[in-house]
Amino acid sequence: MQGQPVCKRLVEMGREVVNFDLRDGERWAQHQVRADIADRAAVQAVFESFPFEAVIHLASLLHTESWKNPDHAFDTNVLASAYLLNLCRQHDVNRFVFGSTVDAIGYLPLEACPVDESYDILPSDFYGETKRFIEKMGKAYAEQYGMQFISARIPFLVGPGEPSPTSAWRMDLFNLLPSGGVLQFGFPAEAVIPMVDCRDAAESIITLALAEKVRHSIYHIPGESFQLSRLAEEVRRIGAGVEVRYGDKDTHFYPPVVSYQRFYEEFKLPPVSLVRRLEEYRQGRE
Repeated sequence: MQGQPVCKRLVEMGREVVNFDLRDGERWAQHQVRADIADRAAVQAVFESFPFEAVIHLASLLHTESWKNPDHAFDTNVLASAYLLNLCRQHDVNRFVFGSTVDAIGYLPLEACPVDESYDILPSDFYGETKRFIEKMGKAYAEQYGMQFISARIPFLVGPGEPSPTSAWRMDLFNLLPSGGVLQFGFPAEAVIPMVDCRDAAESIITLALAEKVRHSIYHIPGESFQLSRLAEEVRRIGAGVEVRYGDKDTHFYPPVVSYQRFYEEFKLPPVSLVRRLEEYRQGRE
């Protein structure tokens, strides 16, 4: 979900893009490389074929997948990311934007939020820990080698598209609006979750990649926090016959509300309402 809108938007802006992706499907960039980020020979070959001004690294196993496949998650989220960092150093890449996560912050109760980028993070889950490690390593590379490393901590990504096997609600939130169906959140109705439409996250990430100057090494990618019961009300209002169900999945692995003040103050990118995105999608399908 992350790479497609980033690539498409960059191409629209007139940038030459190399999309390194494991998946088959639509071409999203001028240059498409189908390979696993953990395939070192394939990654190295790309760096030998193209001169890069910036690298945006969004490949990883997410929360549930990381728990189910810890060895694969370590290879992808940690080892492959570290190798990519090193290749950027060797090839004098000016800027490295790392797709981190609010999970890296760790769990905080609602009354302790919002949390900003100055908080001393302590991940509560394995996935968040893999991201924290690369954040620390990236900052070390920046200090030792002069590389510009920027960590983009992304909220829960949502948007239309093919549902993932572990977090289908993120896509079904949009997919079910035109014709109805069962939206299974998995989390309790009272859960508060920070989330962002993948297209708006892409705009923020591209801003970090192309800005002439950035003041910090860590940014919270702007989004909105919703209690699921309130979000369900909006989905029922906008959608046609959407039935909402909840679950009992533990939510103690992320902060329910984070601060986006640093990003807004520095880049002045106007926020876009998630409800507005849902309404636009439904209208576009009529």
